[in-house]
Amino acid sequence: MTRLFCFAGAVFTAVLALGAAAIGAEPPVPEPAQKLTAADNGKTIKLKLGDLVTISLKGNPTTGFSWRTAKLDGKSLEQKGEPKYTTNRHQPGMVGVGGMFVFTFKAAKPGKTEVNLEYVRPWEKNKKPVETFTATIEVEKK
Repeated sequence: MTRLFCFAGAVFTAVLALGAAAIGAEPPVPEPAQKLTAADNGKTIKLKLGDLVTISLKGNPTTGFSWRTAKLDGKSLEQKGEPKYTTNRHQPGMVGVGGMFVFTFKAAKPGKTEVNLEYVRPWEKNKKPVETFTATIEVEKK
């Protein structure tokens, strides 16, 4: 009888652990239809409704600068969360290493949207951005 309770307890614990892991796990993100970089600044890109597009830009938040969305001019594109920052590979203990800011957008409605991103120190008001990125996204029906 004691073995039965131990076995049942172990199974119950395993089920709880798997359930908790599943709840905390993020769903897989589909591969973007387009991956833009600084080389795509000023370009017009065509997407199909529902497609994802990422914009990856170099930056270094240890300098106080970060990329942010300045303006989405149009309603055909939705930003999916905040930009994600990934540090470049570096030796252990190195500080001040730059990396990439990655923005993700979804083609939500047919039409055209201009994406304007800027590299700024958020606390410095009334200063021009050090860098900007602009792309026009044209969303077509599937």
